[in-house]
Amino acid sequence: MKRFILTILLLCTSLAYGFAQTGTIRGKLVDEANGEEIIGATVIIEGTTTGTITDINGDFVINNAPVGTHTLVISYVSYKTKKMEGLRVEAGKVTVLNTSLEEDVQSLGEVVVVAERETNSMVSVLKEIRQAKQVVSGISAEQIAKSLDGNSAQVMTRVPGVTIVDGRFVMIRGVSDRYNAVMINNAYAPSTEIDSRSFSFDLLPSNVLDRMLIYKSGAAEYPGDFAGGVIKMYTRHTVDENFTTISVGTAFRQNTTFEKAFFSQGSATDVLGFDNGFRSIPNTFPNNLRDLSRNSTELQNIGRSLPNNFDATESMAAPDVKLGFAMGRKFNLFNRAATNLTAINYSNTAQFQAVERYRYGQFEPSRGQSPQLYRFEDSFYGRNVRLGIISNFNLRLNANNSLSFKNMYNQLSEHETTFRNGFNFFQRSELFNNYAYYYLSRSIYSGQIEGNHEVSDRTSINWVFSANYINRSEPDYRRFRRVESTDEPGTFVLIDPPNANPFDAGRFYSSLNEIQVGNGFNYQHKLGANLSDEESKKLKLGYYVDYRARNFSARYFSYVYPGFDDPVIKDQLLRLPNSQIFAPENISRTNGFRLDEGTNASDTYTGTQLLTAGYASLELPLDRWTLAFGGRAEYNIQTLTSALQSGEAVNVNNPIFAALPFANIAYNFNTRSLMRVAYGRTVNRPEFRELAPFLFYDFNKDVNIVGNPNLGTAFIDNLDLRYEFYPSPSQTVIIGGFYKRFTNPIEQRVAQVADGQQFSFINADFANNLGVELELRKEFIMASSPVFKYLTLVLNTSYIYSRVDLGEAIQGGQDRERALQGQSPYIVNLASFWENPKTGWSFNAFYNVFGPRIFTVGDSQFPTIYELQRHSIDLTVGKKIKALELRAGVQDLLNFKYRFYQDSNRDAKIDLAVDEPIFLFRRGALYSLTATYQF
Repeated sequence: MKRFILTILLLCTSLAYGFAQTGTIRGKLVDEANGEEIIGATVIIEGTTTGTITDINGDFVINNAPVGTHTLVISYVSYKTKKMEGLRVEAGKVTVLNTSLEEDVQSLGEVVVVAERETNSMVSVLKEIRQAKQVVSGISAEQIAKSLDGNSAQVMTRVPGVTIVDGRFVMIRGVSDRYNAVMINNAYAPSTEIDSRSFSFDLLPSNVLDRMLIYKSGAAEYPGDFAGGVIKMYTRHTVDENFTTISVGTAFRQNTTFEKAFFSQGSATDVLGFDNGFRSIPNTFPNNLRDLSRNSTELQNIGRSLPNNFDATESMAAPDVKLGFAMGRKFNLFNRAATNLTAINYSNTAQFQAVERYRYGQFEPSRGQSPQLYRFEDSFYGRNVRLGIISNFNLRLNANNSLSFKNMYNQLSEHETTFRNGFNFFQRSELFNNYAYYYLSRSIYSGQIEGNHEVSDRTSINWVFSANYINRSEPDYRRFRRVESTDEPGTFVLIDPPNANPFDAGRFYSSLNEIQVGNGFNYQHKLGANLSDEESKKLKLGYYVDYRARNFSARYFSYVYPGFDDPVIKDQLLRLPNSQIFAPENISRTNGFRLDEGTNASDTYTGTQLLTAGYASLELPLDRWTLAFGGRAEYNIQTLTSALQSGEAVNVNNPIFAALPFANIAYNFNTRSLMRVAYGRTVNRPEFRELAPFLFYDFNKDVNIVGNPNLGTAFIDNLDLRYEFYPSPSQTVIIGGFYKRFTNPIEQRVAQVADGQQFSFINADFANNLGVELELRKEFIMASSPVFKYLTLVLNTSYIYSRVDLGEAIQGGQDRERALQGQSPYIVNLASFWENPKTGWSFNAFYNVFGPRIFTVGDSQFPTIYELQRHSIDLTVGKKIKALELRAGVQDLLNFKYRFYQDSNRDAKIDLAVDEPIFLFRRGALYSLTATYQF
């Protein structure tokens, strides 16, 4: 902590250092023709390295100007360089110089140039944050390119107040991912997960991002269903010149690459991220096996038609492969300027994890520990394939009108094998060998057609039509358990269930299809005489309509041995190795296994959601004040059709109207600093899976998960206060605080059932969440030493406190009050960037740590489990050689252990000397090398 405080002090000192010199030159630079501010122009004292660049308001300050008479050189692309001679600087005094630049039009003649505004640079993103009416954090493509971040989830770890869960889900300001609204460009993104309202941020490759903005306070024109933030990811869609880029990369993961790997048989198309039908239920299967006689030949043949795929083949984990292709083209379409950007990304990566797993009985204060209920060691082997395609078109109809067509498709697969060995003392004393073979494939398409129209100097219109499609398939998830024979040590006997269940000798299949279509319209009209973007009054009106429809179905089966068959033959079969036990010859009407179906009415559900929203807002700049007020009305109709396990019908119909007011107020102290205050009321609606009574057994967590059809909508009141200081276009000092009050928040409930734990969902009474955030960005561009001249430091940190009250909804001995699940009390991100444009060398370092957070909520039987703090360091080095760029680096250099401990003595904190581990593992450091060549 002392080092952390020292780092902040050093950064703040360096920001203030330049103001302590003996002479100052200050001024403003504008365009000579139209008087608009010129941003990013270079202002330097001739013959020295002392200078600066103009900020987002065209202002510049040179604090360390030597005393004397100087010539000031001012330059900017497409403008004539200007020299201001005889400029006198006196000690302790300020010399003011307001001037203009003349556009360089020597060779232009009568040419009208229409260009897209730059949006992906560090300066442009900081300008967008500065001019926004909401509390915003962001990151640019320029900064993304300096890291080894391969997808948007890794990029998000660099954003203040953000943590990543499970490598793909985003938590903002300590609240879980279900409280985020995600937009790709200007349309809603699909919820990519089956069990939660989440977007998997690892779907979007980092090299197709233009910028990413996180709106932490609301506005009438943005979605009202959020509490953490509205995350807007913009993909690249225009190009300045034709290009073709090819990238080839490989990676070596510690304890994985070149080591043993075990996987069950797959299909020929696994390498492309999908199964070709090898794992699917055959078309000859009836709708329900219970309709067949249990000793019929038809049931026997059906059991034999499934592949005997209960063994894993040993192989060697090859190095990771990452391939990329990007192409940008400018062309004419219908005699109009058009561009296309197409990018294809492919990766094939491996992961091994040795996981220690524990579970305990009640804590015994006299012994200072808890008795072990089980102790297992998992060997996890995973291979992920990702194929992503983005193709974006932009058509410039004229200077005031443009159309864009944006497409994103992702094909992803997860192929996993888990060997679990150890003891379950709660059930039996023998050594267990448990197995799980898992395959998941997802196909996700997201597309938008968007129009932008400058109707007049005062009026602009934006509209968008969007469509999303998701197919999620879990074919043939096989789970079975063995125990060591008491009469033949070293031989393991299959645990055969009396009937189908989710975890013994079972095969599970599920399929999800979801479509989502939307349409939005936004109208903006400038009021009054002043039509500049920053000074004009604006009226904004619009609507958004979004429709979702989901269809989910699952089936599961177990191999059972009828009780009336020969027990001697049964014992022989149960001792067979995995490769033989369920071979076709052992599936028989008599003296063999039969396939028993456990599927019930709750394993299928359909859901629809229709959201209609309208908004109106008004922006009023008043001298130093900027006021933005508005209201949003959302009417949402959510339906779900399913059934309980008993067959009783479940029909959910939730029409909810929400009136959501928003207010964003800013006070500008000067052109460099301002204070913001924001209030907004938002909602949080249940997801289909949280409502559905479908029960699913999670092998890795060893728990059942079931929905609650009675869940209601949560409402959140959000309050923000933030001070922002911009010393230059690329430097920031931001400090802020926030408070959130949740009414009826959706929380996870833990219940004790006969087979162990079961997770479900409830509406708690209320919750409070408050915290502070700090962001610092410092460049040393004016330093004389090349070591510091090209150095940029970035620090962001958050401290968060939360408390949820479950009210009378608590069950199973849960604490009524606790922190929000998944909330970290602190988050720290520190990054340094060094890049020399002359030599082409770059060096970057990133550090991240988050505080302990609740992983699962406990009850009277099982204490709350915490994920402990974890430190990570990433390093990259790059070299540009003309059109070739080489980049090498290491992610997770420390290979810090993932540690999940239970609060054994229930004092709401973790003491490693008292509290006990639940599971522990390391992922291994990842060393990578990538080569990119641009034609």
